[in-house]
Amino acid sequence: MICSLVAAQVVFEGDLEWNPQIHNDTEIVGTWADHRETLKLATNSTFNYSNSARIVSGTWTRDDWNLYLHGANFSATMRFVQFRSQYRLLTHPPKGDPDVWDGDLGLSRK
Repeated sequence: MICSLVAAQVVFEGDLEWNPQIHNDTEIVGTWADHRETLKLATNSTFNYSNSARIVSGTWTRDDWNLYLHGANFSATMRFVQFRSQYRLLTHPPKGDPDVWDGDLGLSRK
């Protein structure tokens, strides 16, 4: 049982790229969502973000795989990863060591 769990974790981590090469912003604009959150990134660098607690809008910038959201009384740092050739957006990425990551792949493009 433990061996199969370790093998599954190795396969999962092998399919995950923490530092994907995002060549330009057109690769990430659009709607990202899961059952809890929705983020819409527009080409004019504005966003709309909603979850069960709030709805906010503002502007976004990207530096490599990091996404920065800035709105009235709101700021957040999110992170793009690549899982099985698809970008995913971690809305609560681990700070520092990715070994403390909870395994949640975050938002997918809709």
